[in-house]
Amino acid sequence: MDLFISHESALEYWRQPAKRQQFETLKHVRKKLPPVLPEISEYQKEGPEGLSLPLTVLVGSNKAERKTKTIRTHVHSSTLPEGSWLQIGEGLGISSPEFCFFQMAMELPLIKLIELGFEFCGTYSTVMAERAGIEENDEPDESPYNLPTLTNTKALKSYVESMKGVRGYKKAARALQYIADGSASPMETALFMLLTLPYQLGGYGLPMPELNHLVNPSKASRANVHKDYYKCDIYWDVIKLNIEYDSEKLHSEETAIANDAKRRLDLATLGIETITVTNEQVRSVGELDLLAQHLATRLKKRLRYKEAQFIKQRLDLRNTLL
Repeated sequence: MDLFISHESALEYWRQPAKRQQFETLKHVRKKLPPVLPEISEYQKEGPEGLSLPLTVLVGSNKAERKTKTIRTHVHSSTLPEGSWLQIGEGLGISSPEFCFFQMAMELPLIKLIELGFEFCGTYSTVMAERAGIEENDEPDESPYNLPTLTNTKALKSYVESMKGVRGYKKAARALQYIADGSASPMETALFMLLTLPYQLGGYGLPMPELNHLVNPSKASRANVHKDYYKCDIYWDVIKLNIEYDSEKLHSEETAIANDAKRRLDLATLGIETITVTNEQVRSVGELDLLAQHLATRLKKRLRYKEAQFIKQRLDLRNTLL
């Protein structure tokens, strides 16, 4: 293996739905980074696997450092832990999702790194969703949703701990405090972050719920509901409350509306309150304040969202996520 794709190019690779579908077929490899840059003359218009240029790669020595129109190198001279590389072709390796997340800790602001963690631990591709216009109910050529997860918070934490002392560790470790498994869409992630990030980062500081939590009715309850199980989008088990994000345009058909109403009634029968939140509500400061206040009351938490410092941080967070 001669070429090790990393950083932005690895991120571009993992954000392609087709590549995520193939993820579980790839093999982990453990090889030393080359002290010299391999021959890359074949990549003049497009990188391997259709990646954009300049291609970002990792090398093991400053002597191989290079920055041109077609390639940009990063240097890592120390030994990398197991699980850093996956083989995607003959002589071609790529940063594993865990290593890519760690690498992006050196490239992204904290909020964007947290958002990336949700994406890697979720079932969607942010960039592909934006291109497809899925939130506007367009039909994408390649679905950015219902994708295999690339990793999970446990695996990310384990890998980041193995990189303790390496530049980027502190930011990656901090970001992982606020990431949860199982987000199904970019807006679900945004809503989760807005509600749960601490005040100093612009969130309401609410306790972290579960994402896409499975509810399995007891045998006695199944006679009163329509399904054997239900999935709750954003769920606080301690207060039996479920928030469901509804993009409105994706759920505007009469049949879908009727099914949603039946589902909410079933969950209520199981003792679970369901609040439906629309795209318009998420984007409205006033509406989101009301939602946060309702949740805080149920969770017995006092909000301080009218303080001047929080108002500025909240604006910055909203501008980043929405």
